[in-house]
Amino acid sequence: MNPTQTHRLNPGSGAEAFARERVDGLTRKQATPIVRELIAELPADKRVKRCDYCRYPFYDVSLRNTRRTCCDECNNMERLEDVVFNEIVFERHDHLCFRRF
Repeated sequence: MNPTQTHRLNPGSGAEAFARERVDGLTRKQATPIVRELIAELPADKRVKRCDYCRYPFYDVSLRNTRRTCCDECNNMERLEDVVFNEIVFERHDHLCFRRF
């Protein structure tokens, strides 16, 4: 997904946990600007990344800092979208190839 694309409707569980950690104990009024800032710009910490599926920030707990999604649900959905997209592209490509002959 392109980094400029909008967020999905719901953040993944990893993104929710990261945001909850930042605003724990604050009122909704106090937490709102913090959450907006997190969504708008990532902190300088290299372990804080934007999920490739839901586009919300999350904290990468992997050993080598290589995660691309915030949780298993986002990872599975991203893979599912890739499979569906590839099937559509291949179907169109096959259809176009058969039309040429």
